[in-house]
Amino acid sequence: MIILILSLMPAPPTAGWGWDKLHHAAAMGAVTFVACMAFRRHRQAVWIGGGLAVLLGVAIELLQYIVPTSRTAEWGDFWADTVGAVTVMLVISLLRRRKAVIP
Repeated sequence: MIILILSLMPAPPTAGWGWDKLHHAAAMGAVTFVACMAFRRHRQAVWIGGGLAVLLGVAIELLQYIVPTSRTAEWGDFWADTVGAVTVMLVISLLRRRKAVIP
């Protein structure tokens, strides 16, 4: 919910292209991790977590396109969201295969 609210607030001054995309990737990576932990008993928890994060990213971009704010929808944001989600999915999958901390 916090990510959704922050995504629809008036845009802060930009610090360059890279920082915005890094924020997107980190936010969706965090959503992926939390969702994976919430569904950890489910066999497909990693896919569910990543899918929910990407869907949230799509929803945010659609809302930024529809709702009249100073924010704009960008394909680059969608791809950064996806990269963040997939990165966390890969890390969790590798840790699970090694029987590390993540159940």
